[in-house]
Amino acid sequence: MARAEPLGALMRRIVFASPDLDSTFPFPALAPVDHVKLAFPDADGEVVLPQFGPGGPEPRADGRRPTLRDYTIRAVTPAPDGSVHLTIDFALHDHGPAGRWATTARPGDTLGMLGPRGSRLFPADRRRYLLAADLSAAPALGRWLDSLPPDADVVAWLFVPRREAAFRVSTGHADAVRIVAEDELLAGGRDLADHLVSLVADADPADRDFVWAAGEATWVRPLRRHLRQSSGLAREAWEVDGYWKVGVSDLDHHAVDAEDEG
Repeated sequence: MARAEPLGALMRRIVFASPDLDSTFPFPALAPVDHVKLAFPDADGEVVLPQFGPGGPEPRADGRRPTLRDYTIRAVTPAPDGSVHLTIDFALHDHGPAGRWATTARPGDTLGMLGPRGSRLFPADRRRYLLAADLSAAPALGRWLDSLPPDADVVAWLFVPRREAAFRVSTGHADAVRIVAEDELLAGGRDLADHLVSLVADADPADRDFVWAAGEATWVRPLRRHLRQSSGLAREAWEVDGYWKVGVSDLDHHAVDAEDEG
């Protein structure tokens, strides 16, 4: 890593530099969910990478298993020395290898990085964008706000565990972001998932709108069902993604989302 800075009370922005990064690194506009797989050091402090054969990933000959996690690409920027920097925003916690690494990482520390495999582009011509994220999806929300045209009509909600965890997600459409403190909702007897559904439903999305939400899988599931069953929106007008799940390590979010689509 090259440098780090705090983002609110519970996140840390880490900037990586590598000779393997260059100006052709995939980073198109309106591809806010582009992500890389990061390989974290094992118990011996060594970064173990997957091995690949003709058919894709294969078990390593030495039997070791890489510790991999998916992370959103927050930014790719040219550095003053002519190199390229890659920015990743980490949620800080002590119950997993990624959060622990990000909490204590110092300049010169290293990770392995794989990907991204490709980009998914979202439409730039919708009448209005309704965007919601918890802290894990704040980097993707920032990408959305960076990429949307300056004249786009945007309403965004950032759910944070407590208000001091809030931070400025993006300089683009910054006034559109409304902070929702989860502890305040819970203290008032509100259900977080129901509140998310209410926010989107009360905004009354119409055909030319686009709805995107991402975060904890059980939190976004009721919104996905509402949009599919009750909103009247076409399927291409919304995207809801479970990035993580309470009690589950290294969640396969593609499988979780597919279960709800079935």
